[in-house]
Amino acid sequence: MAQETGIIIAIKEIDCQKVAIVECVSKSACGSCHQQNICGVGVVAKAFSDKKNNFTVNYEDGMQLNTKVDLQISNSDLFKTASFVYLLPLIFLIASALLAQYFLNLDEGITILISLSSMGVGFVFMHVSNRYFFPKKQYIKVLKYTSAQ
Repeated sequence: MAQETGIIIAIKEIDCQKVAIVECVSKSACGSCHQQNICGVGVVAKAFSDKKNNFTVNYEDGMQLNTKVDLQISNSDLFKTASFVYLLPLIFLIASALLAQYFLNLDEGITILISLSSMGVGFVFMHVSNRYFFPKKQYIKVLKYTSAQ
């Protein structure tokens, strides 16, 4: 289970349902490493430090602005969505490269252009079919909430 702590920054009503907008700050794992000053990854992590992400969760009674919230997503849901997002365009890329190179016997430059174009089509297909494969379901669960100090 992936778990993150955030703060409620807004409470809204979307599609006749009350939701809370939770802001989580992603920290680099390099912050706890004792070699962060001499490691190349640690230097890059310092340059792109602390990224803020907003999540929409179902409102629960007692939630207020500036309340700390622990969020959780199951490993299976995380794996399914990540696989869909990353693998589908990659499959489009490889399939079109094989088709263009071996079955259509096209030139290498044209094969590359077709493959990259097909990968773009894979991203568009992924974006459009997202609603079909992943109906609007709440993947993120609220574990607990406490007032922020």
